[in-house]
Amino acid sequence: MKTIDSSYDLLPGCLRRRLQWLPWSLRQNNGRLSKIPIDPATDRWAKWSDPNVLVSFRHATEYCRCFQLHGIGFFFLDSDPYVGIDLDSCRDDRGRVREWARRIVDEFGSYCEISPSGTGLKIIIHATKPDWADCKVANRFLTRYKPASDKKAIEIALTASCGYFALTGRVYRHGCVRCCQRKFEAFCNRYWQPSAEPNKRNTTKATNPPPCAFKNGQHITPLQRAELRRRLARADRAGPNDGTGGQSRHDFSLMCWLLRKEIDPESLWPVFAKHSKFKRQGRSYFDTTVANARIAVDNKTGADRYNAV
Repeated sequence: MKTIDSSYDLLPGCLRRRLQWLPWSLRQNNGRLSKIPIDPATDRWAKWSDPNVLVSFRHATEYCRCFQLHGIGFFFLDSDPYVGIDLDSCRDDRGRVREWARRIVDEFGSYCEISPSGTGLKIIIHATKPDWADCKVANRFLTRYKPASDKKAIEIALTASCGYFALTGRVYRHGCVRCCQRKFEAFCNRYWQPSAEPNKRNTTKATNPPPCAFKNGQHITPLQRAELRRRLARADRAGPNDGTGGQSRHDFSLMCWLLRKEIDPESLWPVFAKHSKFKRQGRSYFDTTVANARIAVDNKTGADRYNAV
């Protein structure tokens, strides 16, 4: 069997650092070739229900190359913040990607690679699957979708907890994993409708959002909402000579505060876009501020000048 040409060094560092890897091999399974994860300790098929068989990225790659297996893959767990999106039958033998798939890739702007078969794409994002996403098949959430420009239906599948993604490292677009919770929820709402009883699906009355919810659906407590507004007002009034470090300092402090409260800044982007330097410098400044705040909070060095709620 021919080993798939891979460049695993191009896989995102946030994934390579996790102990969630297994080599895989193409094996006959129920009359068809399947990508089977292999347990390096036993040289047999790995048990999906046992996370103790997972190994490091280095261990998986060395085992794969030593025994000339087809590749390595990432095992999604409940404890990690990642979701995989599998786009099947979207790439032809000349490497051209269909328009509907390109739109999805551009929508997330996260790590995307070519699948082992060469006919699909795999996207990995930093997000949590909504509880209402339907169409669960084993550990995958599958939908069949027929774009207007294509003659046959294609499959879009999610891989979340206890699911396995066979990877190649052949990057198609975007080399890093991005936080896309708000975009992901909109994506799920588009392809996996929220579940409801058949006799109530179209008859239930729409309920008003809770008084403490922003229009984009990010729920925070009333005290936290008041604190957020106070901090944004401070940032709007701040200047380079006000003794507090200017608007950048206020913006950074605000992001650190949100992350400590486990509130996703991405979901509040429509709010930030109307205030402080976010209004003038746009999305790139927002992404940089959030990234720096994440590093500071992870290292417990983030400055937070004001009282937290």
